[in-house]
Amino acid sequence: MRNLQLVKYDIISLFKSYLTYIALIIIWALLGGMTVLFVRNSDKVDYSMILPMANWMFLFFGLLVVIKTITRDYSQGTIQLYMNKLKSRIGYVIAKTISIILISFIFTFITYITMIIIQSFTDGK
Repeated sequence: MRNLQLVKYDIISLFKSYLTYIALIIIWALLGGMTVLFVRNSDKVDYSMILPMANWMFLFFGLLVVIKTITRDYSQGTIQLYMNKLKSRIGYVIAKTISIILISFIFTFITYITMIIIQSFTDGK
């Protein structure tokens, strides 16, 4: 398997997993609930009140996704195929590094979109 095929498989498995969408719905529901509570109980709600909680939630979930992509190879037994030769090991590490970077960009984008939505509901104040 080529390195880019491994990266493609990691990204596709992220989007195919129903657990990804369940976790995103739970995070968005929690953030939406917190935003509604802040708006109801306060005259001025700044989106920076919700930003730290959203960052930690998305960072934690992103970390779980990264760990899942690494441990999947161990649990399925495919790691032995990559560790046969030095060239395969280097390619595996490079492919996993690229996967981790792409997953972090995906979660950064999701966090950014979430913050724009929260800022629009709190009028940016």
